[in-house]
Amino acid sequence: MNNIQEKTSIKQEVEEHNQTYKSGTIIDKRLAIKIDEYCNTINCFQCLDTKQSWYFRGEEYKHDGKGEYYVNTCCACTNKDEWIKDSLTNELHGIYGIKLFNKVNNSGAERFYEIKKLVNILYPEEEQPIYNKSDKQIIEIKKKIYNLQIEVGNIISQCEKIFKSYCGDILSLSSILSSISLNISNCENDNKQEQILCEEIEKTQFIYVKITNNSRSKKQSILGLYSYNKYNLDICIHISLLKPANEIAYRECSNIISKLGTNEIHEVKKLFSIIDLE
Repeated sequence: MNNIQEKTSIKQEVEEHNQTYKSGTIIDKRLAIKIDEYCNTINCFQCLDTKQSWYFRGEEYKHDGKGEYYVNTCCACTNKDEWIKDSLTNELHGIYGIKLFNKVNNSGAERFYEIKKLVNILYPEEEQPIYNKSDKQIIEIKKKIYNLQIEVGNIISQCEKIFKSYCGDILSLSSILSSISLNISNCENDNKQEQILCEEIEKTQFIYVKITNNSRSKKQSILGLYSYNKYNLDICIHISLLKPANEIAYRECSNIISKLGTNEIHEVKKLFSIIDLE
């Protein structure tokens, strides 16, 4: 395989690896865009524009004290293989700290991860969010009842206990509690409902609530004289406390709140997948 074919093959493999990021999380997709932008500036994928590589000096030089390796010019982009210096190690780096590759190494995967590492340095805002230990609790109700309001009160009491364990003062979460109450009460409409709620309780803490309500109601009567509702409750409430540990994580949490405000539920679910709340 000649130098042009090798460079093309390496570039194709780099693009294939980046394709995985393009179909990943929102953060992965943003990183993939930056990787694409950087790849568009690369002239030689063999050396990643360092114009250097390394190779073995040979057995005859093994004990001369100068090392077993040497740095040479990149054959692919300089069209020559010239010795630059001897080296005691093959852990070598060129401009911008880019790793030097063995001159017969044509791995696109290794180059992709070197490019990804460099892009993370150049664009630190694209780093992965970090979260401190978070907590998730689930309230699940599957039962038949006749008095919906009593059960709503019981569920809200369970939510209040969880909220108190997270932040003590539940007054700041009154709007979330009201929304939970309204969601459960709407089971009389026989509509499947999924709702996501979020509140920032401190600079370093967010509470997320996901409600899935598949409850059903049926009107019944006794001898046609007295009618009443029978409810088949099928409710699952996920309550999560999340603690962002770096700025990108905090921005992701805040972004969920802003997306909720514009009813972009699809985007919110994608963000939830990033922070593992689904």
